[in-house]
Amino acid sequence: ADEASAPRPTPELLDIVPRTNRRVYDIRAVLDTVFDTEDWFEVQPKFGPAIICALAHLGGHPVAVVANQPMVLAGSIDADAAENSRRLLASFVGELQARTGVAPSRTLAAGFSQGGIMSAGLGLTRPDIVAGFAILSGRILPEIAPLIAPPAQLGGLDALILHGDQDDRLPVEWAERSASLLQQLGVRFEQKRYPARHEITPAMAQDFVAWVTRRLVPAQG
Repeated sequence: ADEASAPRPTPELLDIVPRTNRRVYDIRAVLDTVFDTEDWFEVQPKFGPAIICALAHLGGHPVAVVANQPMVLAGSIDADAAENSRRLLASFVGELQARTGVAPSRTLAAGFSQGGIMSAGLGLTRPDIVAGFAILSGRILPEIAPLIAPPAQLGGLDALILHGDQDDRLPVEWAERSASLLQQLGVRFEQKRYPARHEITPAMAQDFVAWVTRRLVPAQG
C-alpha cells in the first residue's frame, strides 16, 4: 500500500466531532480525514444535501459511503436525501453483485436507524436485487410510496422489524406503521419489540443474526 492508503492515526477527528450532540459539525471534514485523499467524488451534491453520498478510496479500496450531514437539518433525513441515498445504494448493490457473482436471492439489506430507512427503501423499490431487508430501530419513509414495486414483485421478499419500546428517537409507533404497510403490501415479515431505547441490544443482535442465518444458511438434514 502507498502512504495515502496505509493505516494511520486520525487524532484530528477529536477536534472535528464535538463531544456533545448539541453541536453540529461538517461531515465533509470527517470524510476528508478518513478517506485516503481529499479528492473524493460526491454524487449529486445539490440534491438531498442532508445526506452525503460519496465515492472514494479507503485503505486502498474503492468504497461507496452514505453519511448524514449534521450541517443540514441537523443530520435528519428528508425525501430528497433518502432518494439520493437509495439510488446510490441500488447502484452499489448491483455493481457488487456483478463483480462478485452473489445472486439477489442471497442478498439482504439491513441497517440501524437511518440505515434501516435506506434498507427498507431499497428492498421495497428494488426487490429484483435483494431477497429481504431488516429495519433495526428504523422506519419506512412514506415518501417512497410512488416508487414501491408492484405487489407481484414483492412476493419473494422477507422483512424483519426490530424496535425498542422506549425508543426516544424513533418512537415504536413507527415500527407499527411499518408492519401495517408490509401487511398491506403482502410482504412476509417478522416483528419483535424489546425493552430498549434507540439502540441495538444483545437480544436484538441475536435475533437479527438468527433471521439472517435462516435465510442464507442451508438447513442441515
